[in-house]
Amino acid sequence: MRGGTPKRSSSGTIIVKVNQHTGDFKVQHVTSTIYGGANVTTHRAVLLGTLWGLRKCFTQHWETVHVMGDNQDVLQQQLNRAPPRAKQLKGDYWKTRRLADAVAVQSWTTQLREFNRTANELARMAQSTGRDMDWHAGEMPNAGAKWEGITRFIKDDVKQWFLEKAKSTSSKVVEAKV
Repeated sequence: MRGGTPKRSSSGTIIVKVNQHTGDFKVQHVTSTIYGGANVTTHRAVLLGTLWGLRKCFTQHWETVHVMGDNQDVLQQQLNRAPPRAKQLKGDYWKTRRLADAVAVQSWTTQLREFNRTANELARMAQSTGRDMDWHAGEMPNAGAKWEGITRFIKDDVKQWFLEKAKSTSSKVVEAKV
């Protein structure tokens, strides 16, 4: 606690099923979560949000998982299998790492914050309301105005992920040919 006020941080997680051939996608689950306590940091909130998303993929048996986010440190640690130095983050890192292996994460992609607007708006929603919120795929047609501000960003975020994925795939092909 700082000055008697507990620390708070939040995360926004969205799970989307994507057809990699057509580019069509379907939202599976969305959550915005607020975390509080003496050891809460942005890094930890990102780890916990990632952990939540991977758990959901594991329990629902969703396959071919790709993780995209705007926190380069967390993604690089997962990609390189390098735990954070901070002792209070190691437990969350290893839980996330084991679950990432269990669902066989195919890629860890860093996406600039302006192209990760859905997750950022979800995190902002948790901060401003002080509450966690969940949205399941079946609720999408009845979402209404509550989620309208969030859903308008999903298409652009998925499109940008496709562009980033195409760039990384092309550069690997070029590197392999050289």
